[in-house]
Amino acid sequence: AVALVSLRLPPAALEAARSTKRLAGKELCKGCVVHAPPSKFGKALTSEAALAQQHRTSLCGICTVDFRGLSLHVPSAQLRPRATSGALIDAAKAALTGIDAPSILDLGTGSGALLLALLVELGPSARGDGVDIDEEAVRTTKENAVQVLGSKRANAAVCTVCADFMQLDSQVVRPQLAEAGYDLIICNPPYRSEAQQAAYDRATGQFGGHTEHSRTLVAGKTGLEMYEGIADCLSRDFVEAE
Repeated sequence: AVALVSLRLPPAALEAARSTKRLAGKELCKGCVVHAPPSKFGKALTSEAALAQQHRTSLCGICTVDFRGLSLHVPSAQLRPRATSGALIDAAKAALTGIDAPSILDLGTGSGALLLALLVELGPSARGDGVDIDEEAVRTTKENAVQVLGSKRANAAVCTVCADFMQLDSQVVRPQLAEAGYDLIICNPPYRSEAQQAAYDRATGQFGGHTEHSRTLVAGKTGLEMYEGIADCLSRDFVEAE
């Protein structure tokens, strides 16, 4: 069975994902979809302010950020991993209990923070694929993988795919993913609505006072566009499997 873990996956997308019963080759077991609701707005603003403390060095638009004990390079326009995203790692590890050599798919991998943290904490038998539509993000994940895991394990255990993760079932993208599927799919995609981002801009400065590009934070008018796209993709994958 496969588990789907997301920090802000809304109820509608959760039900759509459950209804597919299949994610990239494996059945979705009941109860394995984890929904950790977002913090209240005030707490989120505090988190954004604290994020500045993670910025240790900056050179040529690339900063170094600490996440779960890992030192990761993150281009300034990319989303910097938040300490609060550690909840995703804990939930993923719990969902993978009892699986000796887990296979992980990270949607919207960015700097690779979630995927690499999992591979480190799960041990040398774990492997994973990261998907991102941004070429710079894919390149950064590869570089961070070598830095964190060493070149030998990074080459053997980490694969990156530059693609739209809402098109995973397409004839172009699906062959680049593990044929046998995954034990866990983890995702923390853009989740803010345009109105929410405008509120952040007014309260803390553009994009929370940092240089992150809006595409890493804003999904669209409702903020649910990415989740709806993922749910639709998984539904199509189920129909194709049938």
